[in-house]
Amino acid sequence: MWFIIHFYMLKYLQPAPVFHLFALLLYGFKCILNPWEKLSIASFCITCMYYGFNLYPSLIEFCFVPYYVISIYGFRNRDYYVFIGSILLGIHVYPLSLEQIFSHIIMNIGRSVPFKASHIDFFCAHLCLFLLNPLFKCDYVEIIAAISAFLVHFFPDNMDLFSACMMVNSMVLKVLPLHVLELDWYIYFKNNHFKRVYRSYNFILPLGVLSMAVVWKLYHFYT
Repeated sequence: MWFIIHFYMLKYLQPAPVFHLFALLLYGFKCILNPWEKLSIASFCITCMYYGFNLYPSLIEFCFVPYYVISIYGFRNRDYYVFIGSILLGIHVYPLSLEQIFSHIIMNIGRSVPFKASHIDFFCAHLCLFLLNPLFKCDYVEIIAAISAFLVHFFPDNMDLFSACMMVNSMVLKVLPLHVLELDWYIYFKNNHFKRVYRSYNFILPLGVLSMAVVWKLYHFYT
């Protein structure tokens, strides 16, 4: 739950990347006290979420998580939803720049992969994020953001609630249907043990829409 508050805090406080340094120091103390935790894919997912949001601080990007999960993991009998979602995705990414499209992709990759993060995952993620942008500008805002980043570890994280709450920042029609049409998408995903459905090819549509958007931007960039 705190993950939601944390990203809204990042959106409106706009802390400098040095808060990652303070956060990894806090997680470093936790790692010393509990050294038996293992590194997992969660560190990669957290890094993608933060890094994408740092490039393009738009919370609405996370609202596309239900669409990506349903299409990439291949839920059965969801062709109509994937078709509608692909149209909404195309409308959304059309005005974006290449950097913003890249941010959209990695933010949703990080959020669409189910994970249960340990403190060592958060430590490694914040370490990578600070090394990617080692800026040492510091104020009270960065301290608040670091404490908030540390508190994330103590609260449960639900990707469906996270995605839905991102609409509060921008309740627009292009993301509302993605949640209203499939209210139980996470329950279905969980019941399928977070595994991809065999012989499902709906993932072609989001890949096609994103590829066309990138090609279109490159065409206009070089012409």
